[in-house]
This record gives sequence, C-alpha cells and structure tokens, in this order.
Amino acid sequence: ECFNLRRTTSGSGIVDFVLRIPCDLGHQNELFAETTYPAESDARYPGEDEVGAWALQYCYRSFETFIGVPYEESVFEVDYDSPTQEYFEDEARSYRGVRCWVSSVGEDLAVGSAGGTNR
Repeated sequence: ECFNLRRTTSGSGIVDFVLRIPCDLGHQNELFAETTYPAESDARYPGEDEVGAWALQYCYRSFETFIGVPYEESVFEVDYDSPTQEYFEDEARSYRGVRCWVSSVGEDLAVGSAGGTNR
C-alpha cells in the first residue's frame, strides 16, 4: 500500500493527511509491515519512549524481509506510526497498532514497490 503524507499544524496540534496512491504511480511512502503492540487489554500506556523504541525495532526487523537488504545497507528510510496514550488506554478503541513504512531519500517520487528491490 503506497501513500503520500501531508503534515500540517492546526490549533489543536499536528494533523496528518494520508492520500493512498497506487504503487505504480509516483508516491512518497510504502507501508510494509503492521502489527499490534503486545500488551494486555487493561494495561496502562508504557510511555512514548518505550512504545516508540519497540515499534522502531519491529520495523527494522521487518525491513530486511521486505526490501531484501538490511536497513543499514539500504537507500530507503524507515518511519512508523504507533499508538498514543489516548488511544492506547481508551476502553472503546484500545488501539495498539504499529505501522511501518519506507520512504525514498530525496525529493523524487518512487514508482513501483520497494519490496524485493535489494536497494
């Protein structure tokens, strides 16, 4: 799944707009892994640093399987989205999702999937 991300600021903070794009068209990012942060349903939020570190390690581990080379040898950057305290602790939502994506370095848009490119 490929997408472009636009970040803007409003009175309530940072707002992200995600536009899904077919991977065969020019795009900035490609989703390559998704999982759920491992915690009991009634667990308290462990903190942004802990959740972020866990998410980043998950993304790095998943990266080589998707791209074909380790992150350190790749031309791609990795970013992720992880749950906030509000979503993590909300009984109705209890969102624990972690999503990882790759981005091309530079201003050129990618065309096609980065998966299996060994770059």
